[in-house]
Amino acid sequence: MKKIFLSLLVVISLFMITGCVRQSAKDFKEEYEAINGRTIRDDIKYRDLTIPEENPYIKVSSDDIAEKIKNKETFYLYVGDPLCPWCRSGLEKMIEVANKEGIKDIYYVDFWDDEHNEILRDLYSIEKVGDEVVITKTREPEEGYKVLYNAVYDFIQDYTVMLDGTEYTVGQGVKKVYGGDHFYFQDGVCMKYVSLRSDKLVKANDPLTEEVLKDQENMFTEFFAKKNVCTGDENC
Repeated sequence: MKKIFLSLLVVISLFMITGCVRQSAKDFKEEYEAINGRTIRDDIKYRDLTIPEENPYIKVSSDDIAEKIKNKETFYLYVGDPLCPWCRSGLEKMIEVANKEGIKDIYYVDFWDDEHNEILRDLYSIEKVGDEVVITKTREPEEGYKVLYNAVYDFIQDYTVMLDGTEYTVGQGVKKVYGGDHFYFQDGVCMKYVSLRSDKLVKANDPLTEEVLKDQENMFTEFFAKKNVCTGDENC
C-alpha cells in the first residue's frame, strides 16, 4: 500500500511539473505574439513571430536565477523581452534548434515592462555639457541581476550609449547583458554564451535571408553542443 501511495505521489508530481512547463510555454508564446503588428517608430513594425506551443522557455525572476547560480545548478538562461527587436530576429530559429536538440528548459528573464521601462539592469543618461560628454548612472540594477552580471562578466559586451550618432562606453570595465543573450551554466558557472544577433543581419528588422537563417542555425547548434564544455573530470 505504501509503495502504491508513493508511486501515486510521483505521478502527481510529474503531472504538476510538466503541466507547469506547458503553461509557461503557452504564456511565452502569447507574450511574444501579442506584439505582432505593433509599430516601433517611424512606421517600422515589430517582426511578426509564430512561436510554437512546444517551446522550452520558462519565465522566472532575476532572483530565481541568482539562487540557481548560488546553488550551483546546471541550466540554460535567456535574457530578453517581447519588445526587443534583436530578440525577435533570432527567436524562432533558436526555438527550432532547441527543440531539435532536445532542450527541455530554458529559463527566461525579461528586462522591460509593458511601457518599455527598464526593470532589470542599470541605466545611464548621456548629455553634452559644453564640449564635454557627461554620462550619469540613473538606475541601479536589481540584486539578482548583480549576481548574474558577475557570473557572466567574461562573456558579455561593453555597456555603450549613443549620443548624436556616436557610441560611447559608459565606463572602463562596465559591461551589460544585452537583449537576446543566452547562457549555459554548469554547476553554477557560466560555460557558454550566444546572442540571438546574427552578424549577417545589419538591422534587427532586415529580412531573414537564407544566409542569416543558416548562420543562426550554426550558432545555436554550436551553443547547445556539449563539446568544449568541461564535465568536471578534466582540466579546463
